[in-house]
Amino acid sequence: MLSFYSRFAECAERFPDGIAIEMQRNSGLESFSYSELRQMAETVGSWLAENGFRPGTRCAILAANGPRWVAAYLESSLPVAQRCRSTPPSVPTR
Repeated sequence: MLSFYSRFAECAERFPDGIAIEMQRNSGLESFSYSELRQMAETVGSWLAENGFRPGTRCAILAANGPRWVAAYLESSLPVAQRCRSTPPSVPTR
């Protein structure tokens, strides 16, 4: 079974200029292609690796809801590098 990132990468290969995500801004609609989003994800992964994150390291994504959050999430699901695993924040129960 293919991982989430593998399926995303497959779409990026097949439809590099296709719209992957769109975001409504005050100035209008902002679109990001599959290749742009993939590049953002790989940039996040490179930064994490360069800053000492190792395979299996847990991290949290703290970012506004938008393209960079999506890129960070995609990077966290990279099956090959496994540089950083995203862990959802804990919600205390009473």
